[in-house]
Order: sequence, then structure tokens, then C-alpha cells
Amino acid sequence: MIGLLGGRLLARGIAHLTLSPGLYPLLALFGGLFIYGAATELQTSGFLAVYLAGLIVGQKVGHGIYSIQRFHDGVAWLAQISMFLILGLLVTPAELLPYAPGAILTGLVLMFIARPVAVVMCLLPFRFKWQEHFFISWVGLRGAVPIVLAMFPWIAGLEQWQTYFSVAFVIVLMSLVIQGWSVAPLAKRMNLNIPSSSNQVQRVEMGIPGQAEYEIVGYQLSANSELLGHPFDNNLLPQDARLVCVLRDNLILDSNDPELLFQADDQLYFLAKTQSVPEIDRALVNEARTDRLAKQAFFGEFVLNPLARLADLGNLYDFEVPPNHGDWSIARLIQSRYSNPVVGDRVRCGMVEFVVLEMDESQVKKVSLKLPH
Repeated sequence: MIGLLGGRLLARGIAHLTLSPGLYPLLALFGGLFIYGAATELQTSGFLAVYLAGLIVGQKVGHGIYSIQRFHDGVAWLAQISMFLILGLLVTPAELLPYAPGAILTGLVLMFIARPVAVVMCLLPFRFKWQEHFFISWVGLRGAVPIVLAMFPWIAGLEQWQTYFSVAFVIVLMSLVIQGWSVAPLAKRMNLNIPSSSNQVQRVEMGIPGQAEYEIVGYQLSANSELLGHPFDNNLLPQDARLVCVLRDNLILDSNDPELLFQADDQLYFLAKTQSVPEIDRALVNEARTDRLAKQAFFGEFVLNPLARLADLGNLYDFEVPPNHGDWSIARLIQSRYSNPVVGDRVRCGMVEFVVLEMDESQVKKVSLKLPH
């Protein structure tokens, strides 16, 4: 409750106070420290309170959020550097050997028994595929957090602090060596990676007090972009977005020049409302990918309204629809398989697949139809 209420108050303050852009990160930082202190004074978990407050702030704050994110990214790196410096002062490799057998056994139990069982029990109601269960079980990496927690007995002055710390350290090394390097190959092997949605090179919030949330967002044209050799067509953009600058070889070009033809590595900068940035992404991004991760190969050939009836689509695209599903919409079919669908989830109907293309909170907003090969 402290985290949720504190997060709402902090989000409201960030959203309604007109401050210098450099003060928003400080407001978020000291708000988090205050929430941690309040929770600790009441003998509850300060970490959990700050975590929940961070979720609330990240969800509800639009104004100033990118300044906050950049600041906290730097602070996080500084904290990690400091942590590993302390770690280097505490660890003596020779002293880890007596604890290695028990720590290795504990690590193996965590990786191959405890976490898979816990993941399956937690996700069973959500009807994930077995590949997703396996992948989520495998990516329970141990890293900075266990090492920090293992320092607490040392800070508290417990006699056996070296045991806790050494066991945690060995388990973290095991997790990084065995699990860490294999995450990306495993996702590729199980076809769980999806095309990324952006190749933005820069995104800067305008932060004008009293104005709508506008951003300047930049893109670098790849060698296979469909814009190469063509002038820019404003019809590609949403109504509240404008091309304001084109950079080529560190020179500013006239974006309104009708004779301007785009080349590879040109940098295009747009002024747009925050909610329009994903639409610009879809209009401009054309990254080189493997065949499986090409957007059309992954999502399918056609974008459909999720409210379309299966019977109508079956007649149009010549695929078989189960007799009792003819009046169902695509969204209903997807939600009968996934209680909480996400982008990339797919459901087969006859010889075709419906793939979730876009979500709006918990509602399916766009669906693509993937035809058989």
C-alpha cells in the first residue's frame, strides 16, 4: 500500500509541477528514497514499496519521463560499478572452494527444479505454450541483486556472513556462465524472438510547460530502406507529426526541397506527439533481418480488424472454421487461447494463423493474418 499510494502521489507531482527539466529526475529520486524510508520505518519491505512505486510512475508519467530515465540509467551504472568494487574487496577466490560443492548443488536445484516448478505453477492459469514456460524458467538469471542481498548479513555483523556471501557468489557465477550466454540462442531456437519495432537514433522530449507532450525523434535510414532514392511523402506521417530536419554528412538539408532524394545513413528528425511516435516507427523502420524475423514473414500478409467474424474471413480466404466458432470474432478466438495476449501471440484456425500485431492495454487492437506457405 505504501508503494502504490506513494507512487500515485509521486506521479501526480511529476505530472503537475512545472520544473526545470533537470529537477524531474531529482524529484523522482528523492520521492523513491522517501517511500523507501517510510516503508522501512513501518517495518515493511522498502524494496518492494519502491519497486511498486516505480511501476506506477513509469505507467502514469509522460511529462519528464525521458529525463528521469536517462538520469536513473546513469545512476544505475554508477551503483553497479560501486557494487562490483565492494565485491572485489570482499571476495577471495581461494576461500570460495570449501563452499563450492554445496553452492553448485544449490544452483543446479534452483535452475532445473525450483524455478521451473515455480514458473509452471504461477503461469498455469494463463495458458502459455510449453516453449514459453521453458524459456521463462531458463531466464531466471542471478546477478547483482543476490550479491547485494548476500551483503546484508555482513552489514548486520552476523558471524556466518561469509557462508551466505560465498554461496550466493558461486550461484551467480553459475547462472551467468550456464544461463546468461544461452538466452538469445534459446529464444531463437524456440522461435520466441519477435521483430523489434524501432531503429530510432535519438528521442528527446520537448518539455514545454503547459503544452501537449511533443518529442523530437530521429531515425537513420538503413541501406534497404524503401525511402532511398525518393523524396519524402508527408502522407506517410500522422497529422500531428512533421519532418523538421534532414542531416547528411553533418550538413543540414532543406527538408522541404522537392528535389531532395534520400540516401542511406541520412538522419531524419521529426516533431511529433508522443502517442504518434509508434506510427512513425511503422512508416520508416525497415531494418535488415533474417527471413524469419522479417516483419511480413513473422506477422503475416494482412492486417485485420480484431472484431472481424471468423465465418466471413473463412469464406474470403478459403480456410476452414470450426462450426461453433463461425460467429466468433478474431479477438474472441485469441482470448480463448490467451487470457492476457501480447504482441506476437498466435492462434491457428484451419490453415491460417492470426498473430497479435498491436495491443491497447488489455485489448487486442490489430491482428495480422498469416497465410500458409
